[in-house]
Amino acid sequence: MDADCGCCDTGIAPGKNGALRCMLSTAQPSQTQSSLHFNCEHNTLTNEPSPRPAESAKRFTAVYHARSTVLLPADQPVALVLPHPGTGLPVVASIRTIYEDRGFETGIPTFLEITMTGEDISAMDFMRNCGIIPTHLAVMLSVMANAPVGIPMAVLAFDATIGSNRHEMYEFVPADLNAINVVGGIFRTIQPDDFLAFVDASHRAANESWTIGNAISHFEVALRYFNPSSLVLCVEHLYMACEALAEHFIEKATGGKKQEKLAFATTFGIHEAKTSSTFHRRLKSAVLTNLVFDGDNGFRDRVGGVSEGLEHGFGRLATIHTEAPQIAKRLLDLVQQKIVAELDVSAGIAQTLLAFSPIDWLGSPIYARTILEGEMTPEMGLAAEGQAHPRLRPRFPLISLPEVEGHREMILDLSTDELLADGVIVGEVHFGSLHGLNDPAAVLFSGD
Repeated sequence: MDADCGCCDTGIAPGKNGALRCMLSTAQPSQTQSSLHFNCEHNTLTNEPSPRPAESAKRFTAVYHARSTVLLPADQPVALVLPHPGTGLPVVASIRTIYEDRGFETGIPTFLEITMTGEDISAMDFMRNCGIIPTHLAVMLSVMANAPVGIPMAVLAFDATIGSNRHEMYEFVPADLNAINVVGGIFRTIQPDDFLAFVDASHRAANESWTIGNAISHFEVALRYFNPSSLVLCVEHLYMACEALAEHFIEKATGGKKQEKLAFATTFGIHEAKTSSTFHRRLKSAVLTNLVFDGDNGFRDRVGGVSEGLEHGFGRLATIHTEAPQIAKRLLDLVQQKIVAELDVSAGIAQTLLAFSPIDWLGSPIYARTILEGEMTPEMGLAAEGQAHPRLRPRFPLISLPEVEGHREMILDLSTDELLADGVIVGEVHFGSLHGLNDPAAVLFSGD
């Protein structure tokens, strides 16, 4: 059975138009996958940046949209050049407000649009690797205007290489703009008894040590930021969870008693200092390294460089943005393991919790993927007249929502309504669902 996971060319859902079935996986932690699952292990986030062949000279464009209370005047975009977070090569970025003509005297502002063009391995790689740039620009707009701007979401990614006749293209329908995102995302089903046991254990642990409650709270916030656009804030909150865990371990070992604290400190070679604050700071640092980071001082320094470098202002922003994606997944796993180990739950429930990999999209963007045939020149692009970018305009009205063998399924009527330049030919269109950093491929499309 064919499937498209959005991170490689293996498995393609056939057909450009027509009804397709989408299985909504419960994303259970078991490694055993049903025949409807596509296991794309090679795209799991690693701690090292992806290799980039030096001979690659392909250029790609990625387009992001964000809800915004900050507007730019119509027909007055802002353009600037920023470094690619991974390679340092120049990325040209432009920002404009999209105004829709709905028959009034002036257009209605709908979205903030951020467009980037630069070199990378593929359109999908460029969209992901440079996802921090639109977020950074949105933050700058928000701070300048003292008004909120939403997190930018990818809507387009395509090959924009001048002189090329073949152009890889993706068009996404972000989850927050997706009319069926309630049923269209990744889901994870948990058992009620397991949940009640987890809540009970969490409350008991927090009552015994309020610091474990702080760690759980920061971990929850970090999960919301675990996506390609917000990994710096993810690491920031995970490090705060680590600091709370260090306080928890001190409280657990000493009960807050001074003599017990002094004895505990000697196990790390720390002796009473002139002031209690200096003594506690040294003890906490030792506990953080040895009990939270398991003695890996190098990894702790990398994490602290991102979190404290941002929090205290001494870190270079470019370095922070480059480092955060390389450490976020490992740190998330570490904090999860430490929290679960401190909860009084059965071995079975602990095993279930630790088997859950993080889901990094709250709802999954559905996309259409194709190859456009037609030479791109400096004078002639791929977009239709009056359009800034080529568009596939995927449509996917929900036909039915049956339950089949314990899984809920969506039957979608998938089609496209292209807006392209004259002479540009659309290849076969495939549909899939993007799952961000992990791509567990929990949502798959197959022929009806």
